[in-house]
Amino acid sequence: MLQFLQLLKVALGGRRGTAGYVIVLAIVSVVVYDNVVNAPKAQMVQARLRQEFESIRPLPSAVPGERSGSYKPRMAWVGRRYTTAAPYSQIRAYYDAELTTHGWNFHRERRTRDWFRDFGGVKAEYCKGPYTASLDYAGDRADYVWVFSLDLTWGHDALIDEWRGRACK
Repeated sequence: MLQFLQLLKVALGGRRGTAGYVIVLAIVSVVVYDNVVNAPKAQMVQARLRQEFESIRPLPSAVPGERSGSYKPRMAWVGRRYTTAAPYSQIRAYYDAELTTHGWNFHRERRTRDWFRDFGGVKAEYCKGPYTASLDYAGDRADYVWVFSLDLTWGHDALIDEWRGRACK
C-alpha cells in the first residue's frame, strides 16, 4: 500500500501534487466506505425483493424466460422476462389484480421507446413503501424474445410524477 501511495505521489507531481494526492485518496476512501457500509443492506434488500417477487404469481399463460437481479450500495433489483400471446390489456389487468393483493399500489403508466423507435411499448409502475414494481411491455411491433417483464427495485428512482408532482405512496 505504501508503494502505491508513493507511486501516486510521483504521478501527481511530487510535493506540489500533495493536494491531488489528498483528493484521490478522499475519493477512494468514500467509495470503499460506501461499499463496506451500504452493500450489505442492499444485499439484504435484494433478498427481500426476491422473496416478494417469488410470492407474485406470473400470468398463467406466460412462459418464464431470463431471470435477473443485481445489487450495489443503495440499490437492488430482481426481475424476469416472459413470453405470451396475451395482449397488453390482459397482462396489465392480471398484474393490477395480482400486485394489489400483495399490497402494491398503481402509480402511473407511460409509453416507452427503444432507441427512439416506437414499438408500442408501455410501462406500468407500482409502489409498495420504498420498493418499485415495473411491468414493462415490449410492444406489439417489437421483435424481441420476450413480450413483457416484471422488475422489483429499490433505490433506482423515486416515483414522483414530474408533471403532476404526485408521489407514489
